Amino acid sequence: MSGSSTIQGKLQQVQEGDYLLWNGRTSPQPVATVDDDSFVVEGRQGGRYRFYTTGIPKLTNLTSQNEFDVDELTVLRPISSIDQ
Repeated sequence: MSGSSTIQGKLQQVQEGDYLLWNGRTSPQPVATVDDDSFVVEGRQGGRYRFYTTGIPKLTNLTSQNEFDVDELTVLRPISSIDQ
């Protein structure tokens, strides 16, 4: 289960303002809010997704309330400033 522990580690390091790709998505989605045990991602077409940072890597589609396993995860962190 090294794949899921890697995903779990990534989930725990997500910050507000990061962008995520998960489960085959090709368009990064922004992280809107971060709580102690979860964070919310805003979808491109009005969807909202809650990712859980503890336990089994999973997310809930907040519109349909369906739960999904997180099988793939890429975290993209924007560059906020460049030191000159």
